[in-house]
Amino acid sequence: MYLLSVQHWTPERIGFAMSLSGIANVVVRAPIGRLIDATRHKRELVAGAAIAIGLCAVALSFLHSFPVVAGLQIVVGTAGSFAAALPAITLGIVGQKAYARRLGRNEAFNHGGNAMTAVASGIAGMLVAQVAVLWAVAALAALSAVAAMSLRADDIDHDVARGGAETASNGLAGLKT
Repeated sequence: MYLLSVQHWTPERIGFAMSLSGIANVVVRAPIGRLIDATRHKRELVAGAAIAIGLCAVALSFLHSFPVVAGLQIVVGTAGSFAAALPAITLGIVGQKAYARRLGRNEAFNHGGNAMTAVASGIAGMLVAQVAVLWAVAALAALSAVAAMSLRADDIDHDVARGGAETASNGLAGLKT
C-alpha cells in the first residue's frame, strides 16, 4: 500500500517487485534448510534473518527506486526462508513426543501475533504516517531477534532438531519394509 499510495507505483510494478521475494524464498529454501540442519547456531540464524528483514523495511521507507526495492525484496525473501529454523529449534527443545502439541501452540501464537501486528501497523499508518508501517515491521523484527536470542542455546538438542537421535526412524532411510 505504501508503494501504491505514497510512491505512486503501478500495481504491476508492485506485483513484480513483491513476487521476487517469493521466488527468492523458493530458490534458497533447500540450501538454507541444509544449513539449518548442519549448524548449531539456529538461534543466530533466526535473529540475523529478523534483523535483515527489519533493515530492509527501514531501507524501503527511504529508498524507492525499482532496482533497490526489487533487491530488498530478494533479501526479504531469502531471510524469510530462515523461518524454517523455528520448527527445528522447537523440535530440538521439546523432542518428538511433545513436538506436535508445541508446534500447534507456536502456530496459535504466530497467528495471534500476525493479527496484532496488522492492527498495530494499521493504527501506526493512520495516526503517524503510512511509512510508519515499515518502521513497525523493523521494530517487530528487532523484538523477534531478541526473542530468538533469549532461548538458551544449551536447551536445543541439535541432533533431535534434525529429526534424529530420539526417533526410531530417521526419514525415509528409517522406514521398515
